[in-house]
Amino acid sequence: MFRIGITRDFLNPQGRIDFGDIGLARLDAAPGVAWEFLPEHVGELTAAHAAQYDGLLVLAPRVMAMTLAGQPRLAIVARFGVGYDNVDTEACTRAGVALTITPDGVRRPVAASVLTFVLALSHKLLIKDRLTRAGLIAAAEERERTTLGAFVQLWRAARKGDYKPASLISCFLGAGG
Repeated sequence: MFRIGITRDFLNPQGRIDFGDIGLARLDAAPGVAWEFLPEHVGELTAAHAAQYDGLLVLAPRVMAMTLAGQPRLAIVARFGVGYDNVDTEACTRAGVALTITPDGVRRPVAASVLTFVLALSHKLLIKDRLTRAGLIAAAEERERTTLGAFVQLWRAARKGDYKPASLISCFLGAGG
């Protein structure tokens, strides 16, 4: 029997998988395969975890050299996601343990989060959040409106050919022009 241990961080507090279909039906249908969730949430898998299984399906917990040391049974660590930040790849090589990732499994969520981050930065969302929480958003909007108004006035003055320094200074001070 090929035994697979699945890290418990796949489950939400209600005990359901939050990632949609992760292929457990295929494991159920495969002859000679048994799987189970690890009994507890852990930040790092131990040698005791690894000793119980032929394969580990891992979301976030770290897989380090001490996890793999002296584990003749463990054949594969399948990391659900991209990157090897939480896996000691050299230790996997030394232990003869195959390591896989699922780069296409998170392509769309990663792209969406990157785009969200870019939009949040370009619209100064964090600054606006802090101003709103401090009750200062109205003052910031007024300052933005006044600054925009000053540039509009400057543009109008330049368009008319009115380049008098006093007019430009009064425009920037918000006195019109």
